[in-house]
Amino acid sequence: MTGSGQRSFLPKRSRQPLLRAGKLGLRLLLIAAVASGIIWWSSGKEAATFSQTVSASQLLGNSPQPDAEGKLPYARLMLQHPEAEAEAASSPTISIDPLQYTESAPEAKLAETDGPDGPALSWNSDSGWVEWSFEAPRAGWYELHLDYKPLPGGRTSVIRGVQLDGAYPFAESETIELQRLWKDAKYPYERNELGMQVRPRQTEISEWSVKAASDFSASSRPLLYRLEQGGHTLRLVGEREPVALKKLSFEPQRVLPAYEEYVSSQPADQAGNQPAWYEITEAEAFDRKSSISIQTDHWAEPNISPDPKGHLTYNVLGGNRWRLPGEWVEWRTEVPEDGWYVLDLKNFQNYRAGFKAYRTIQIDGEVPFREWLHYGLGYHKEFEIAPAADGEGNPYRIYLKKGGHKITMTADSSPLQPVSLALKETLGQISDFDRHIRLITGNYSKNASDANIDSQRTWEMKKYDPDAGAKVQAIVARLNVIRDYVNGLNGRDSDLSQAIKSSVSMLQAMLDDVDEIPSKVNDFSTIQASIGTWMSTLTQQPLMLDYFVLRTPDSDPGLKTASVLSRVPYALGDFGRSFTMDYELGGKTEQGALTIWVQRGRDYVDLLREMVDQDFTPKTGIAVNINLMPNPNMLILGNAAGEVPDVALGLGGSDAGRLRDAECGPGPVRISRLRRRHEAVHPGSGPGAQL
Repeated sequence: MTGSGQRSFLPKRSRQPLLRAGKLGLRLLLIAAVASGIIWWSSGKEAATFSQTVSASQLLGNSPQPDAEGKLPYARLMLQHPEAEAEAASSPTISIDPLQYTESAPEAKLAETDGPDGPALSWNSDSGWVEWSFEAPRAGWYELHLDYKPLPGGRTSVIRGVQLDGAYPFAESETIELQRLWKDAKYPYERNELGMQVRPRQTEISEWSVKAASDFSASSRPLLYRLEQGGHTLRLVGEREPVALKKLSFEPQRVLPAYEEYVSSQPADQAGNQPAWYEITEAEAFDRKSSISIQTDHWAEPNISPDPKGHLTYNVLGGNRWRLPGEWVEWRTEVPEDGWYVLDLKNFQNYRAGFKAYRTIQIDGEVPFREWLHYGLGYHKEFEIAPAADGEGNPYRIYLKKGGHKITMTADSSPLQPVSLALKETLGQISDFDRHIRLITGNYSKNASDANIDSQRTWEMKKYDPDAGAKVQAIVARLNVIRDYVNGLNGRDSDLSQAIKSSVSMLQAMLDDVDEIPSKVNDFSTIQASIGTWMSTLTQQPLMLDYFVLRTPDSDPGLKTASVLSRVPYALGDFGRSFTMDYELGGKTEQGALTIWVQRGRDYVDLLREMVDQDFTPKTGIAVNINLMPNPNMLILGNAAGEVPDVALGLGGSDAGRLRDAECGPGPVRISRLRRRHEAVHPGSGPGAQL
């Protein structure tokens, strides 16, 4: 019993069940909170889905319309000639010997060479032009094939313009790219003294290649050239890098079947009769690539392959380093027997909100069916393992013979060219209308705060321009069509479609009261800036690959991606390793090793270290210790302690003067006084740069 001012105490045995119940309740609450957070994080807002309701011809129209520079885009040319592809399949082959040219410019520096691969024409400069005459036996559409080998020069692709009968037939013909071939000098990658992988040097593969003139920003298939029956001239115009030519030819275009036609043309699918089999090919284990800018990268998360286990490991390929149209990567793989196979891709595609990333997929140098032209991989926020499949999720099956095969994936932005052209035209219309309104009102200010018109004036726009409302309405209608087309391509909303929606809202506000257009004229500039920001990324197709799987249709590799729950122990493991791993990068003690201190950001220092380990040390045998220097005063303190680097980078002029006064070493060195400085110093170094 308790009285006034007295406490009541429960026996110890009675308190224990309550304590246990309290702890259990607290754990349940924590579990519920974590579970709720996981559900909320993983589900999020369901994105609205869209279907394709607008065609490219509706978007662009069928009338010929050159771009702002007076050039006809290839997409518009094909809209004018829908019969081109069918006619191209029956065109004859026209062969041209590069050595039998009729005219050339002296600056082309031509020479005939006769190597082990036969005679060829060496074009030893990146300028000039060469012209050939030939006969077309009949009118038709043709692909232009070039048997070429880039000559020693820079690290960029060869570019040549292609003229027929003295003119470029379409805009893309001015810059036909003939790519160099590259590979990693060594795979698997070597590791440094800390167990971190070091990217190897990039090695050029010098060999002859046959390529059809193409532009993956305009078309997933080789470009088609129209030839009438009779005599013609072909002129190649030098734009970049020297090249050797062994053969030129105009050829018919291969007939590309739809998927159902492809399946029916192959041996019957023996469903269930193939033994279960699969093979994983790491993305970083590629055989060759078209550009030195396509690079591997490092990634750490559960189920990444291979797991870095706390060390820097280059285990993925691409991302923003594989985004430009026409850039391709090729891998080699083998299958154990003749049969049908499915291609699974583990990919990360979280670079442009709402947009698909497109890849044209080839098997042994050929696209097997139309559906693998600009195959779209949907936007997702994490790595995803999914088969290359149709819109309903049914995997595409490919028939392969026993033995080795090549799989090539090419970045492709051609589905977005109609969008780019339509937006450029619409923004041109907005710009013209903007100037028109400013001419009427005399307001040439780009800032609403210093507008030089009377903001209180009521304009009678029907008096000055009776069609003003109709012009704005036409722009609104065009933007809505573009937005529907973009949403149809992606199957969902995107940043660009949101920018267009916002712009349409601003234009609709003008239509509500046409007389208010002059006071809202600066909105036109806002619209152009908003849409223009996203337009600049339309041709970019970033995609990151961890690996791909070639498997029989009924096999289940059981591969997984990272989940929210798996990330927790993985992060704890990495955190624990951070206490035991040695991260000190200044430990190279070889005789003659250089010590460099750098006063720059960590990203810059990491890049410099990578370049040294990749190129400088393998070439010279000189080990280099590179350390981050947070403050130039470290040099003064180091000098007092007798520990100074051989080289200090990133110092400003005032810092160099203070160090000279403090007698910290010999002082700054002007790069302009060094011999062979253009070979030794990064091209970005300006006059007066100091080491």
